[in-house]
Amino acid sequence: MNFSNLLKDYKPYKDVEKSLKNNNSPICISGVSESAQSQLIYQLTQTEDNSAVVICYSDLEAMSLYRDISYFTKNAVFFPSKEYVFYDIEAKDRENEQLRLNAIYRAGEEKTIIVTSIDACAKYTISKSDYDASKISFEVG
Repeated sequence: MNFSNLLKDYKPYKDVEKSLKNNNSPICISGVSESAQSQLIYQLTQTEDNSAVVICYSDLEAMSLYRDISYFTKNAVFFPSKEYVFYDIEAKDRENEQLRLNAIYRAGEEKTIIVTSIDACAKYTISKSDYDASKISFEVG
């Protein structure tokens, strides 16, 4: 049995779907068990080609939820907190910067699920329009 079939006739789920269809405004859902969160988030993005930004209380929780959602779809991206290095080092890991830029790049795509933390949202990042204006394209051949 498909998970979406279970939700079809469940009144609280229908109410959430109705809210998304009517005004497409942010919603808050609480009381969902940890094991079902990723399934619910994925299912809500599938109904109307919706995208989602999921904000968790920490990067650790966000990464865990991102991995769970990635089991269902390839359209999930992780937006981590910005790391600050207060001293000079020769080799710096740029993985977080790449993850943040990837999330910004993918933000406009349909059915994209961005999973992040409160801390990551509070840090300054380049706007999507500035990012698009500064992209460089290469032609192969």
